Amino acid sequence: MALTEPHKKAPDISVTMSDGTSCNLRDFWKENPLILVFLRHFG
Repeated sequence: MALTEPHKKAPDISVTMSDGTSCNLRDFWKENPLILVFLRHFG
């Protein structure tokens, strides 16, 4: 079961950067394509 319909815009999500600041993903998308990668931390 899909969370959204195909070819629809993703919801605006706020992420925490490695330096602790927050940023909306749309801020990255304004000028360039965005690739979001999730890395799993083991430890």
